[in-house]
Amino acid sequence: PIRTRFAKIGLAGMTGKCWSESWLQLRSALCESKTELVLVVYADAELCQAPNPDDLLKFAIENRCETVLVDTYVKSGRSLLDHWSNDEIKNWVSKLHEHGIVSVLAGSLSQESIESLRDLDVDYVAVRGAVCDENRSGDLVPQRVRNLTRLLKQNSLAVD
Repeated sequence: PIRTRFAKIGLAGMTGKCWSESWLQLRSALCESKTELVLVVYADAELCQAPNPDDLLKFAIENRCETVLVDTYVKSGRSLLDHWSNDEIKNWVSKLHEHGIVSVLAGSLSQESIESLRDLDVDYVAVRGAVCDENRSGDLVPQRVRNLTRLLKQNSLAVD
């Protein structure tokens, strides 16, 4: 049978709402299926009325989230690095790791921006536009996948 390993849940539109209890209930419901619920933190939270990233970091630590994905909600050509500096990202990754939480970065990351992340100790990067035609909605481009894989290996980043 097909099994879903991860389910990511973003909290756009949830500012001022009781999102924490709902998130925990969903995580509990997914537990039996062994699907891990990934907490999504939007670097551009103010643009999508998502909870403040610092509040989500505290929530992730207090509730022993296994994985946190830092992403962007608005796909307008601005990347994660347009919203957060490398120092901010490094600080986040460090805090996550202090509590045994896996860090994943996404948010319109290009191959060039991924290379700039190599010293930040991030566990995973998630891409779509960097390996697809038409910025993110087109077909997967095998040569882009090969180039990205080569880049990750050269920079000692994990390739799964």
